[in-house]
Amino acid sequence: DICRMVFVDLSARVSGVLHDDRWDGQLSQGEISAEEMTWRQRESAPLSYRFDPGQLRLGAHCWQHENSNLCFQDEQHLLPDRRIALTLSDFPLTSLDGFMPEDFGWAGTLGADVTFTQAAGGVPLAQIRVSSLDGVLSVSNPDQTLEFPYTRLQLDSELQADRAVNRFILAGETLGQIEIEADVEDPAGAQILSGRYQLAGFKLDFLRPFLPDVEVMRGELNGNGLLSGTVLDPQVQGVVALRDGQITGPNLPVSFEDLGVRVLIDGQTADIEGGWRSGRAGQGSLTGAVTWAPELDVYLAIRGQRLPVVVAPFADLQVSPDVTISLIENQLVVRGEVAIPEGDITIR
Repeated sequence: DICRMVFVDLSARVSGVLHDDRWDGQLSQGEISAEEMTWRQRESAPLSYRFDPGQLRLGAHCWQHENSNLCFQDEQHLLPDRRIALTLSDFPLTSLDGFMPEDFGWAGTLGADVTFTQAAGGVPLAQIRVSSLDGVLSVSNPDQTLEFPYTRLQLDSELQADRAVNRFILAGETLGQIEIEADVEDPAGAQILSGRYQLAGFKLDFLRPFLPDVEVMRGELNGNGLLSGTVLDPQVQGVVALRDGQITGPNLPVSFEDLGVRVLIDGQTADIEGGWRSGRAGQGSLTGAVTWAPELDVYLAIRGQRLPVVVAPFADLQVSPDVTISLIENQLVVRGEVAIPEGDITIR
């Protein structure tokens, strides 16, 4: 359960000298522990407070966890204005295992650069870059683990006076490249969203281990589009397309070859159009629409000619379906007919 309570242990030594107008001291021997992760202060840091302007300052210093370092660069302004600059390097992502769901894993290292400024009484400004190279995301079930290696994962965010600018990139041999640009106007208020997404070369091969009856699974997803609406009610206008799809296996009654599907997304609705080849002469098509808000509505039409269906050793058929499937107000309705122009059925 990712929402469970996490206890943090914090200890440090603070010492100093009190003067008429200020307090000058040091922060040392700091240690922070949560789950199995412990950060230790690497060197002491100057700490000072000026009474008249209420000015709190903390000197440059670093914290260490295994081979990772979290360093506060230069002097940090904490009160009344704020100016914070920190760098994280070589953070082992396996240290997050205690905070992740049990079936999710993340291996690799993470780096980050953060700057944050805020004048007294002013608006906050920030720049954030989080990146990880050559890592592996994994999802497990009781029988196996599915791994998603990536070459690059990067998030860049800039908080401006009235706008937040965000860019996310995930790239890998199997994952292809997923890029999302999402700007949020008035982030503390209306949270108006604008941006775009692009998906290139996302391969479906990784799904095959989770489908035991599937011997071959291929296909590539590509797409692009625009983002609008608000953060709490995002709208998408764009397209996602599957090309060169293939799903086959000796235990599957039907096969899908040259499978192509095109999904046009418009807000809360997607129009679907696709087709495939099966066997030497079989052809199939899929059309329909899906609406997911305010509630799920589905309409699909499946048509085909001379599609081979094999249920060994009982049936070897050619079928020609003309079927519609709809889900409206939680009511599933299937209508149509399935013609069988020829075939063999064995009764035992």
